[in-house]
Amino acid sequence: QPECNLSDSAEVMVSFIENPNVSGLEINILNLCSGQDLDISLSNMILLLDDNYSISYTITGPDSFSGMINLIVTNGNANFTISNNSLENPGIYEFNITAFLNANSNCTADLSTILPSSFEVFETITPEILVDGNFFCPSDNATIQDLSNNITSSGTIEWYSAPIGGTLLNVDDILIDGESYFASIITDNGCVSIERLEVIANIGPCEEDLIIPDGFSPNGDTINDTFLIRNLEELYPNFKLTIYNRNGNKLYEGDINSPLWNGTTTTSRIGSGIVPVGVYFYILEFNDGIKEAVQGRVYLSR
Repeated sequence: QPECNLSDSAEVMVSFIENPNVSGLEINILNLCSGQDLDISLSNMILLLDDNYSISYTITGPDSFSGMINLIVTNGNANFTISNNSLENPGIYEFNITAFLNANSNCTADLSTILPSSFEVFETITPEILVDGNFFCPSDNATIQDLSNNITSSGTIEWYSAPIGGTLLNVDDILIDGESYFASIITDNGCVSIERLEVIANIGPCEEDLIIPDGFSPNGDTINDTFLIRNLEELYPNFKLTIYNRNGNKLYEGDINSPLWNGTTTTSRIGSGIVPVGVYFYILEFNDGIKEAVQGRVYLSR
């Protein structure tokens, strides 16, 4: 049989936690280069107890996003970093705190007087080089400075021996054919290339290095025994060379696969096949679709 008119009582203790007081909060953000982490400093929170807090934020600009981060406040100051993956495009940004909570409660601060902070992300570039800007003639004695002169990007150019780290090269260093050089550029805003430009030096015969001799002496002494046109094979591998005597008789016809003319006939016979001392005429066809054939004379002595 239940009893009626019974009563009970309990005592409940209620405690109130003050909202975080961020009065005077200052947001400090330095300008940065694209690819760098964003370092944010919060200061002057002189009325805020040392504790763990979490904040929500928004960043608006060329890249806009939001996030949340935990931080420790000590003596009214706190610092945190946002990864560079979030800020890829240069331009003006604005950072704004949307919530400031005590990590041990859901009490949030009054942010009505907290102003957003603006900062700029400067462009970080990889240098670009002129088309064929890595090609040089042997007579150029090209240096690192010559490579820099062919960079089209604006800024201070530095060259290294490796894509990451490596040795900083001197502008007077002579280029080595086939060697890789890595260019980094420092912009006017002090931003250094994240990726370096690889340039492979190509040093080979140039048109002005094509040397056609006006004579040779095929006398068997191994010195100047053939009609050697220097750098012809390297510059114009599809060439054709034809030699004639004064009467217009063809004596020799050759290309890159033929032996050099040594003063004997290959297309007709004059005596024993060894031509006499005298002046002979040549037609040199380059067969590159650009350069026209040249004619000249060569003196053969013995």
